[in-house]
Amino acid sequence: MLKKSQEVLVSDLGVVILTAPPTVDDPPGAMIKVDGRESVLRCMEMFSNREGVFKTLVVIDPKQADEVKRKLSSHLMFMGIKLVTGGDTWWSQLAEAQKALPPEIKHVLVHDGARPVVPYTDLDAILGMKGKKEVIALACRSPGPIFKADQLPGTGWTQDQSVVSLLTPVLFTREGLDRAVADGRFPSPINLIEGSRLNVRVGTVDTGFAKAMLGLLPKPKVKAPTNPFEEAQW
Repeated sequence: MLKKSQEVLVSDLGVVILTAPPTVDDPPGAMIKVDGRESVLRCMEMFSNREGVFKTLVVIDPKQADEVKRKLSSHLMFMGIKLVTGGDTWWSQLAEAQKALPPEIKHVLVHDGARPVVPYTDLDAILGMKGKKEVIALACRSPGPIFKADQLPGTGWTQDQSVVSLLTPVLFTREGLDRAVADGRFPSPINLIEGSRLNVRVGTVDTGFAKAMLGLLPKPKVKAPTNPFEEAQW
């Protein structure tokens, strides 16, 4: 068995799962249970067996450390995921992750721990863009007519341009991540590809709705055994 210093790097892709909400207006949701398991745990499972992922980090608010360790420590150990403690906002947690990522990681997939419903086809699509742009994000069009309003209730104005909702994960090159953390915001303009509306955020939507979306996820195709002996090995 190779020692840590002797590990062979088979991929330059890292995954960072943040537990702080993306904005101050978003409610926390990473520790909310969806069909019996915490949202962040479902996100961990999403990436734990993902081919090509070299390192996965979960970043938590220090105030949540005891709760998270009590509920998830065995899962973290089993999946080989590193827990990083620090930061209580999206960007401060991302800065902590940036410092904890090994220098060999050249591409970073950043995900919201309150988004447990991501179709594998969306993951395939965004990872297929690896290396083509500094920052690539999933997004979906907002349904229905769009109006701009300062507040609700209040007055609205017709929005002529198409409006989309930013989803996660977001794929950064290491240089793109460094710049985004230094600026404390996403770059503008940002490169977008279309994502699924199944990708809902727990805390923003009811957990029952998120559970229903999980049931609608497309199932990955499983390779059938080529002969009875191969099947018997399982």
